[in-house]
Amino acid sequence: MASEPSKDHNGALDVSTPTADTVDEENAMTTNEATNEASDEERKREKQEVDYIESLKSQISAVKSEIQAKKDPEVDYLESLKSQISAMKSEIQGEKDSEAARDDQQAQPQPQPDLQKPDYSTDSSDGSEDAEQTADTTPWYQQRMSQAIAAVSFKSKTKGRSELSEKLVDEECGPATEADDGDATPWYQERMAQMTGALSITKDCSDYQGEKMVDENDDPAKPSPLEAKFWRGLVDSAKQSVRADPLKYAAFATAAIFLIGFGLFLHRYFVHDTPYFVNWNRSLNVAFIGNEYLYANDIPRVMEAISEGHIHQESVIHASKGSIPALLMRGNGMYGTWNTENAYVDTVQYDGEEQQSIYDYGLCTVGQILEGYDEILSFGNEDNAYYDDGLNPCIQDEAYFYYTSNEVAESNNKWDYVVLADDTMRMATSTDSRQDSIYALAYAYAPMIAKGNAIPVIVDTHSYWANDNDDGTSYGDPVEFQSMIYAGVYEYQEALANALPSSQRPMVAPVGIAYLTVYEERPDTWEKLFSDGVHASVHGSYLFACVLYSTLYGHLPQKHNEEVESLFASARQLADNGDGVSYPDAHDAAYLRHVARRVVLRGYIPRDLQSKLQDVKDSLAAYKAELAAYEAAQAEAEAERENEHEEEREHEGEDHGEEGGEDGPDE
Repeated sequence: MASEPSKDHNGALDVSTPTADTVDEENAMTTNEATNEASDEERKREKQEVDYIESLKSQISAVKSEIQAKKDPEVDYLESLKSQISAMKSEIQGEKDSEAARDDQQAQPQPQPDLQKPDYSTDSSDGSEDAEQTADTTPWYQQRMSQAIAAVSFKSKTKGRSELSEKLVDEECGPATEADDGDATPWYQERMAQMTGALSITKDCSDYQGEKMVDENDDPAKPSPLEAKFWRGLVDSAKQSVRADPLKYAAFATAAIFLIGFGLFLHRYFVHDTPYFVNWNRSLNVAFIGNEYLYANDIPRVMEAISEGHIHQESVIHASKGSIPALLMRGNGMYGTWNTENAYVDTVQYDGEEQQSIYDYGLCTVGQILEGYDEILSFGNEDNAYYDDGLNPCIQDEAYFYYTSNEVAESNNKWDYVVLADDTMRMATSTDSRQDSIYALAYAYAPMIAKGNAIPVIVDTHSYWANDNDDGTSYGDPVEFQSMIYAGVYEYQEALANALPSSQRPMVAPVGIAYLTVYEERPDTWEKLFSDGVHASVHGSYLFACVLYSTLYGHLPQKHNEEVESLFASARQLADNGDGVSYPDAHDAAYLRHVARRVVLRGYIPRDLQSKLQDVKDSLAAYKAELAAYEAAQAEAEAERENEHEEEREHEGEDHGEEGGEDGPDE
């Protein structure tokens, strides 16, 4: 039961304190108002969405109407074409039915009137009607349809030549329906018009009947009369255009020929790796002086093979002690090593002695290969002019001594290039050993090279994972090691450049850069470049040969991707790690050629080496500046000493003159 409102002591209602019913009513009213407001907002949103959807529908309807308005003319025209084709089919079917009825009447035994097919030809004679029917029994409507299809097919195969085709038909059968040249008629209307015109022309022109694109009885490759006339017309049109503006078409033809030639050049250069305009028969005389880097897999013989016999070589190689200074003292060191079947040259006999086999060890000393003679070389090293380590073939083998002496005397020995390969550790170590090589190059090799006008080529030998040297030198990883090698290469190059004329400025064969490029891009292939972790395998020697050939000739050699093995067929010895000799396949060979091209011809340097080489160049530049300053100071000091000596001599002369003047009167 609800409680009544409280009253005060006078009996009036106390409105200051609401009752429970009043509170419930107020809450209900507030809730209803909120619900009504939410409903109004919801209805507004729904109305906005409905209006937006209706506007979208209106827009879509407008777009559809616009599209339909654009499509209606074409659809109407296509429907009219369909009606025309249906009418034509009906006409043809009627003709076929009439002909079938006539055939049925002729098959009956009783005589019937002669109902023949109506003749539509314009020039038939009395005696030719039966002959024409006998010669060609094909129904006329099939002939007309075949001719129409042939005309349309010819039109489709000679796009843009409709005017010439219509001209040829007009010449044969009289003028057809003229078309407005300025009317941009759609293609399907042109096709239908051509078919209709061909049907009408064929119906009224008996000369055109039977003419097809290719005669079935003739050679299929032989053009039809229409095709022959078309091409004649095309040629005549081209002649008229050239006569009208010869300069324009001459320029066009020249540009076309240039573009075609340039395209072929780019195709050969980028696809086949070799340019067109090179003299593949250019011959070079190359002298090889070095160590195991040239000995491994016989680089001199490989260079002969990769140049297809256009490189003529001789060598002085020492496989174990082949540094630049050591070769001056020891000479060739291949005796007992290159006495293989491929090294066999001849059998000789001297002074009645027994016959002796001669093997190609190369020449015996640096002087012999660079100057063509060596006065201090003798069999047995009688004058102890050279250090005899038992490996120089001229010192050990008398027959070979006389054989090489005769060969050198008869040969010209004028070299185009002299390839120099020093010991890798010596090049990478900035100690006395590198300085010994620099002095040997500047004061021993350079004068001999200068006499023959040859260009020296310094081999940038490859790096590898090397242990620290006994003197504490740490070579680091192959990248660090290669940067140290290149520091030596720069110094060697500068030493020779300062000692030779500018026409004989030394070159660098960046074999080590090529190796390091493979290391950066394909570590697995890089491992294939070594036979024992240090010296080159056949893979490495092929990369060496591609780099050296590109350095000498300025372009890559001919492709031998499928026949790399043939390049090593004449090698006097090949590196074998115990598992047999492994040759690069076509894929690896193509990649190694690509590396050689990028490094030699495009100057590519691996990313990790770029900063290190810049540091090397900066160090060398600072060294050169210090050396120049030191030399300038030395020259200035020498000039001062010379001035002092000159002053002393003058004073001494004056003193002697005074003494002579004083003694003169006494005498």
